[in-house]
Amino acid sequence: MKDILGQISRQTLECANFIRDYSDKKSFWKRLGKNVISETNDTIKRYNDVLDALMQNFRDQVTHDVAIYIHHTSEILEFNGMAYADSAGLDTTKQCQPGTRKGILSDIMKWINDSGEDVPRVLWLSGPAGTGKSSIAHTIANSFIGVGGLGSCYCFDQNEKDRHKKVFTTIARDLADRHPEMRRALADAVKNQTALKTTSDVIQQWQKLLIEPLGKLSESPVGPVVIVIDALDESGEVETRSNLLRILSGKLRDQTITHITKLPKNFRIIVTSRPLRDIQNSFAGVQHIRRKSMDDIPLEVAERDICTYISQELEGLPDFGSEKFTALAKKANGLFQWARLACKSIKEPPLSSSSIKFFNDIVSRDGVKREHLLYDMYDLILKQIIPKDEHADPELRQTQLAMFHSVIGQILGTAEPLPLNSLDAMRSHFTDESKYYEVKDIIEHMGSLLSGTTDPSMPIRPLHASFRDFLTDQSHSKEFFVDMPKVQRNLAFASLGVMKDGLSFNICGLKSSYLPNSEDPDLRKRVKTALPLIARWLKGHTGYEDASSAALDVQRFIQVFGGIILHSTSHLYVSALPFSPLNSALSKIFSARFQNSLRVASGRDINWTAVQTVISGYTGGVNSVSFSPWDASTGKPVGEPANSNSITSVSLSPDGTRFATGSKDGTVQLLDAVTGRPVGEPLEGHTDCVRSVSFSPDGTRIVSCSDDETVRLWDAGTGKPVGEPLLGHTSCVISVSFSPDGTRIVSGSIDKTVRLWDAGTGKPVGEPLEGHTELVWSVLFSPGGTRIVTGSKDKTVRPWDAGTGQLVGEPFCGHTGEVKSVSFSPDGTRIVSGSDDKTVRLWDAVTGKPVGEPLKGHTSWVNSVSFSPDGTQHCVWLDRWHYLAVGSRNRAASQ
Repeated sequence: MKDILGQISRQTLECANFIRDYSDKKSFWKRLGKNVISETNDTIKRYNDVLDALMQNFRDQVTHDVAIYIHHTSEILEFNGMAYADSAGLDTTKQCQPGTRKGILSDIMKWINDSGEDVPRVLWLSGPAGTGKSSIAHTIANSFIGVGGLGSCYCFDQNEKDRHKKVFTTIARDLADRHPEMRRALADAVKNQTALKTTSDVIQQWQKLLIEPLGKLSESPVGPVVIVIDALDESGEVETRSNLLRILSGKLRDQTITHITKLPKNFRIIVTSRPLRDIQNSFAGVQHIRRKSMDDIPLEVAERDICTYISQELEGLPDFGSEKFTALAKKANGLFQWARLACKSIKEPPLSSSSIKFFNDIVSRDGVKREHLLYDMYDLILKQIIPKDEHADPELRQTQLAMFHSVIGQILGTAEPLPLNSLDAMRSHFTDESKYYEVKDIIEHMGSLLSGTTDPSMPIRPLHASFRDFLTDQSHSKEFFVDMPKVQRNLAFASLGVMKDGLSFNICGLKSSYLPNSEDPDLRKRVKTALPLIARWLKGHTGYEDASSAALDVQRFIQVFGGIILHSTSHLYVSALPFSPLNSALSKIFSARFQNSLRVASGRDINWTAVQTVISGYTGGVNSVSFSPWDASTGKPVGEPANSNSITSVSLSPDGTRFATGSKDGTVQLLDAVTGRPVGEPLEGHTDCVRSVSFSPDGTRIVSCSDDETVRLWDAGTGKPVGEPLLGHTSCVISVSFSPDGTRIVSGSIDKTVRLWDAGTGKPVGEPLEGHTELVWSVLFSPGGTRIVTGSKDKTVRPWDAGTGQLVGEPFCGHTGEVKSVSFSPDGTRIVSGSDDKTVRLWDAVTGKPVGEPLKGHTSWVNSVSFSPDGTQHCVWLDRWHYLAVGSRNRAASQ
C-alpha cells in the first residue's frame, strides 16, 4: 500500500508540473505558430491512463488489506480470554554487562545455530543461586527475540504463584504474535474449544496449543526458534512442575502426546534453574538435553567477569579503584548476585554507614562457605539498616525488629505483590499494634533487596529468590527470621476488613436489570477499576472457621444462580436473592436490605436442597458418571459430546486428559477429554457388550469386563492387550475396578460372586467372595485398599476385608430396590449408594448405619454414584431418564 500511495503522489506531482508549464508556455508556442493541441491531448490521456491504473491498484490493495485486517482481527479475537502470564517475559535490564560471560554466551550461541540433525533440543543451565543464570538467559533471549526473531522468554517467579499454569499458553501466544501462520493455526486450535484457552493442564497446552499448531505450518520457520524458560526452580513445589519436567525430559506416560524431540530441528529450549533434586533426576541421562553448569566456569574467569561488572557499576565513585574492585571480585567467589548487592549498598549505603565503611565491613568479614555467602551479605545489609548499638535503648531495637517482621512478613505473605499505598491501606485493618507501622519506614533503605522502594505505584517484592529463602530460614536469618504462619492471621483479618469497607451495592454501576452483561460495553473496564485490589488481597487467603460457612453458602448460591448472574449481574439482587433459601447466610444478611425486591409468597425453600444442579442434555439412559467434562458450577458441557448411543461405561484418566469408554459393540475407546474425539483405534478383544471400564491409578493401564464372562487388561498408551483374558466368572461380568496401588483388580458378576485378581499376573487372588444372593452390580476398593464395597440386586450394600475376603459386619440394608452403584468417599469414612428405588443413600463405612435421610429427587433408577476427587465438592447421581443431579450432602455424586 505504501508503494502505491508513493506512485500516486509522484504522478500527481508530475501532472501539477505539466499544468504549470503548459500555462506558462502556451502563448510562446502560439507566437511560433505551432499546433500543440494534439500533443497536449496525448500527454493528458497518458497521465489519465496512468492515474486510472494506479487508482485501480489502490482500490484492489485496499480490498486486499481490509480482508487481511478483518481476518487478522478475527484471529486475535479468538485469543480473548486465553491465559497469558503478564510480566513473565524478556527483561533487558537483567542482561549481562558488556564484556562479561563471553565464553559461555559464545558456546550457547554456537549450540543454537548448529543445524545438525543430532543436536540436543534442550539446554539445561544450572547453578547455585546468584551465579548469573538469569542474566545469561535474558542476554540470549534478547539476541533473538529482542531483534524480532521467533521465540519466547518465560520467567518463573516465586512471588507469582500461578505461573506454572500458563507456561505453554503464553509461549504459544508469543510464537503466534511473531509468525502469521502460527497465529492462524493457534486461532483454529482454540476456535471451538474455549476450555483450552484457560486450561492449567500443561500437557494439554503442550499438545493442543504448541505441537498441533506447529504441525499445521506449511514449512518450518526459517532460522532458530529460541524458547527460554528461566528460573524453573521458582515454579513452586515439586508437584507443580512435575508434568513440565516430563515434557522437557520426554518422559510422559501417555504415548499419544508428542515427544519433545519431534519438534522441528531448529527449535532450541533453554532452561535455567538451581540443581534441585527433582530437576536433576528428571534430566539425568536424557540424550536430548545438554547439561551445562555455572560451576564449570573457571573461578578466575568468573572473577574477571565480576571485576568488570563491579568496575562498571562503581565507576566514578570517589576513593574506589582497581584494587578495591579486585578485592570485591575475589570476595564474591563467583556469585554475581553478591556483587550486585555489594555494589548497590556501596553506592547507596544505609544511614548508619558510608561507602568506604560498608566496603571495609564487607572485605573484613570472616570467610563463609560459598553456599552461605549470599545469606551472609543479607545479614550484613540488614544489620546496617537495623544496627546493634550497645548504647542505644534495647526496647527501641526490639520495636524496630517487630516493625521489620510485620512489614516484611506482609510483603512476603501477599499472594500477589502489592505497591506501597496498597500495603498501607491493608495494614490499617490489622488487629494489633502493628496496624500503626508505616511500610515506608522499613523499606526505604532496602533498595538493594526489594523492588518498589522508591515508586509508590510499583509492587514491592524481593529482588532475588534467595532473600525470601534467607528470611524464612531461622537457622541463618536468626533475629531477622519471618514466621509466615503468624503473618497469615493479620492478612486474613485484613482481607475481610477490606471486603467489609470496599464492597458495596452495585459496585460496578450497573445501569439496568433489563440489560444483559454482554450489552454493557464498559462493564469489563468498571470491574477492573472497582475490584482489582480486593481480588488481589483476598487471593490465597481463606480466612478462619467463622467465615467458612459463609463461603460455602456463597458457593451454593453461585452454583444455583450463577447462570442468571452471568447473563445479567443486576439479577443478583432482583431474582437470585429473593429465591435463595430462608436459612441461607446470604438471605439472612441481605434480604432485609432490599425491602422493595421480589417476594416469594409460598413454596420458598427453607434450606439448600441436597440436589444442587440438574444437568440435562442426554437423549438416552445414562449408566455411568465420572468427574469432567461437565462444568460443576454451571452444569454446562465442556467441549463437544462424544457419540454415546452405545456407551455403557466411562472412566476418566488420573491426569484428566482422556476418557475410556466401554460399548455395546464389545470395544473400548479412548477419547480426548477436551474435544471428545477418539484417541487412536478402538481396543478390540471382547466378544460381547463391555459393561465396565476403569483406569489404573497411574494411568498406564485400563481394565474392562464384559458379557463374554472375561476381564481384560489394556496398555493405555499403545491400546494393546496386556496378557491373556482373566477367566473365572461363570456369567456376565458387570463391574470392575483397580485397587489404589494398582496391584489388584476386583470384579463383580451376574454369577453372584466377587473376584480378586493379581493385576501383574492376571491370576486369581484367593477364593471368590460369596454372600450376595443376586447378581453384583457394583464393586470398588476403599481409598486405603483394605476394604471392598459391593452393591447387589439383593438390595444390600456389603463391605469386605480385601485381605481375607471375609464380610465385615452385617450387610447395609435400607434400599427397597436393587443397589446399582456404590462408591467410597476419598477419606474412606462414607459410602454412597444408588438404587432403582430412585434414592441415593449415605452410610457410615465403619458402622454401616445410614447417614441422614435418603437423598431423593430422581424419577427413575439411579444407575451410578461417585464422590468428587477431593471430597469437598458434591455427590453426582444419574437416572435412566437422562438427568444428572449434583448434590452437596456429604459431598457425593450420583447418576
